[in-house]
Amino acid sequence: MTSSSSVHVLSTTRLHPAIPSSTQKRVPLSILDSNVVNFACTSGLWVYDKALPIPTITRALELTLARGYAPWCGQLQFAKYDAERAKTDHTLRYGRVVLEYGSAADPGVEFVVAHCDEPLTSESYFPTRDPNVRLWDAGRTSARGLIPTSPPLALYNLVDYDGLPGVIVQLTTFSCGGIVIGVKMAHCLGDAQTLVTFVTDWASAARSLLNGDEIMEQPTAIFDPIRIDSGAGGDIDAPGRDEAIVEKSRTLPINRNDWWAAPLSGNTPTWALGVATIPKEIQDAGHAVEHGTGMPWSEWDFGVAVKHYCMHFAADDVDRIWEACQEPGTTVRLSKFDTLQTFLWMLVLRGRQSHFIQNRDQTANLNITLGVRERLNPPLSPTFLGSPIFLARVEANLSSKPTLQTLASSIRNTVSLFSPTSDAVPSLLHDLAYEVCPYRIWGAFLGRRNCIVTSWLRLGAYEIDFGMGGARAVEAVMPSMDGCIQVMDASAARGGGRWYENGIVASLHLREDVMKNLLEDPLLAAVLRGEKPIIENP
Repeated sequence: MTSSSSVHVLSTTRLHPAIPSSTQKRVPLSILDSNVVNFACTSGLWVYDKALPIPTITRALELTLARGYAPWCGQLQFAKYDAERAKTDHTLRYGRVVLEYGSAADPGVEFVVAHCDEPLTSESYFPTRDPNVRLWDAGRTSARGLIPTSPPLALYNLVDYDGLPGVIVQLTTFSCGGIVIGVKMAHCLGDAQTLVTFVTDWASAARSLLNGDEIMEQPTAIFDPIRIDSGAGGDIDAPGRDEAIVEKSRTLPINRNDWWAAPLSGNTPTWALGVATIPKEIQDAGHAVEHGTGMPWSEWDFGVAVKHYCMHFAADDVDRIWEACQEPGTTVRLSKFDTLQTFLWMLVLRGRQSHFIQNRDQTANLNITLGVRERLNPPLSPTFLGSPIFLARVEANLSSKPTLQTLASSIRNTVSLFSPTSDAVPSLLHDLAYEVCPYRIWGAFLGRRNCIVTSWLRLGAYEIDFGMGGARAVEAVMPSMDGCIQVMDASAARGGGRWYENGIVASLHLREDVMKNLLEDPLLAAVLRGEKPIIENP
């Protein structure tokens, strides 16, 4: 990798489990893992004011890899496509990802040690913020140099993988004595919950070493991808799909935006031409491709600047927003997260109003990320590794002038469709298992009419302690694209009381003119002043 102006790489190596595996294994990843193989990588930064000795952190990582995470040191790749065998083995269908690990040829985890000539509190990195500041330009600070850009992760372009890692870790010490721990992984290996589980186990190993003991607490991570697939409805290894189950899946509020279909509008951008091309193997096998919806590229303007702002909502703000979203006389039970998403979406809708009018848009979508661990029956452990997530669509009818109440009810009604007692998730898994290529279907879009929301709430990211206290800051590294929204706890949770007692930080990426409108919205100003939002229609 190359160094940034103030971050200098001191060493680069590949780490492997402290205890080598005695057998070589090949494990297919889950249906949902294969579905997200072309998603942006999962990345996070943990910021500490005091650095642990680098050899201690390094040894702790090797021990952690040996106890539950050895597969991540292996080779991430696509399964060899076999059209005949794939008829009765869903893991051999086209575009299914596998991990091969346990040999001397494993690529290992890329491990980088670097140093920054500036203090952590530099304006370029993690400046100390006045607790009274509720809104700030996050684009002024940068993760540049703290997350390696090379080598690329395996399958970064859906082609290359040989010798490339699936996980990259960087430790960056700062002139003040602090340290930033950065982790980046291929999304098919892990979502945010998996990332936090991994860093938590790594920190546990570090604390054990500080106490003079290499025998860590028993790790809680569970790597067993087939348990996701076993939750699918019907027989997913049968030669043909169950049409009744697929019909049920297709009624769910989930986008089927198809990279292979002709664009619904505009032209496919150059960077997307690879994923938008039907692979030769599919063409040669003569598969009938059932196209989904073409991408509406004209709605996503890549030529405009995107601004990144963060806003802090205190616990009382969250309560007032929840109260404002209640519909008198309704029996719909809204969660605090439902209503926070509602408020953020309303701000974006208001900020985009002029674009909606100019383009005569009738609908807008909020694409919400839903986890599958708790939606299978029986549920999976929170420490189950992988990326068991999907995106569901909530639609706003712009012509009917949506209110906070109607938007909140729509979000809650959509989430309720995917309860563990329904057949929604099993139907979706069955449908995806028979996709000609799982990653060709994107359950979302960005740009003028769309947003995607990702949550890092209640994962315990701030509680991770490597033996030097909890993190001073935690940052989810997200692509700066128009419509990306991420929310997380503002700091470590306190015992008892409201789970959001320390507040919530929302991170928004929006085109510059829309962000300007949002920042000047009196609705946002009222909430940040501690007032109950009184909302006029967007």
